[in-house]
Amino acid sequence: MSHRVCYNRLMIIETDKMNNVENWYEVRVDGEKVAAFAPISRGALASAFKVIEVTRLDLYRGKQMQIVARYEDSSYVAHRPRRRSEVIHEENPTVIEVEETP
Repeated sequence: MSHRVCYNRLMIIETDKMNNVENWYEVRVDGEKVAAFAPISRGALASAFKVIEVTRLDLYRGKQMQIVARYEDSSYVAHRPRRRSEVIHEENPTVIEVEETP
């Protein structure tokens, strides 16, 4: 069994079991998945938002953060289900330019 430790040991994902899950939320930082919560539910979405809330000001400061819903489409291509993604929430780093006055 393989595990992936995410954001300073706050969550452990059993990656072997993720292959059998049909829908889930991913938290992505600069396009890379850092956490997953399954199945899609209010509790899973709340957990994904909690990850962003806890890590956006320190661990992932200045990075783009997304919550993405992943699910299998009912249409099949070559006997394989298609996985779809939908961005649920996105936060972009804010850059503020301040002009110094003499």
